[in-house]
Amino acid sequence: MAISWNSFLHRVVALCVVVFSCLMIVNMFYLSICMDVRRWCLVVFKFFLFMLLYFPANVTAQPSEFSDSSSVCSGVVSVVEDVDGNIYNVVEIGEQKWMKENLCVSRYNDGVQIAVFSDSLNNFRGRYCAEKVVFYDWDAVHTGKLCPLGWHVPSDEEWSKMETYLGGMNVAGGKLKECGHRNWQEPNVDASDLYAFSAIATGFWEEDRVKGLKEGSIWWTSSPYNGNPSFAWVRSIYNSGAIIYKVSAPKKLGFAVRCIKNANE
Repeated sequence: MAISWNSFLHRVVALCVVVFSCLMIVNMFYLSICMDVRRWCLVVFKFFLFMLLYFPANVTAQPSEFSDSSSVCSGVVSVVEDVDGNIYNVVEIGEQKWMKENLCVSRYNDGVQIAVFSDSLNNFRGRYCAEKVVFYDWDAVHTGKLCPLGWHVPSDEEWSKMETYLGGMNVAGGKLKECGHRNWQEPNVDASDLYAFSAIATGFWEEDRVKGLKEGSIWWTSSPYNGNPSFAWVRSIYNSGAIIYKVSAPKKLGFAVRCIKNANE
């Protein structure tokens, strides 16, 4: 179990032990002059007994808040950089490696600028930014060049594989959601962020504005919906439950993107 030396309590206890040690040394020096050897040895024995029992129990027994193997800190296995120089943490879920953050790149991995949504007619479609939230439409996803080299937008099958590993669609959403209410509207049901995916409720883009902010998050898959050529498969989670939903959505809308590392790379 890791020692958290940054803890205020630990520092106070350590300081007290140091002060006590100094006082004991002075006291032992005095006793060595004024008392017989037997009583002096008894004092030394009590001092070391205190050091062995009290100090370890009160300083090392309290773990860091991130010491559990499923925590955010231990979940990050590496980092990846996009063409703009943005750095993303990488987490491992089963046999897959996912970005811990949503993609926020402004260029394709070949250096070509991604067009930006300009009006309600969706002229210059491709990318839309609202504060720190970035959404992409299907045209940008379908290029196959949105994620860094060696990475790609996950397919419907790859999302399904992760959901199965997490215990099924009925519980997977809760295990992916960031805890608390900083980026989620209450009640944020069953949010545990068990694998450090840290999903935040960014909403989505439609008709020149962001909708559903802090209520839910929607990510593209790279899989088109066969029932309608203008739709594609997405995944969504909401503050009201732990379910992750598989639904089809219009390709003209703006959703978030999480990249997944290519297999065997």
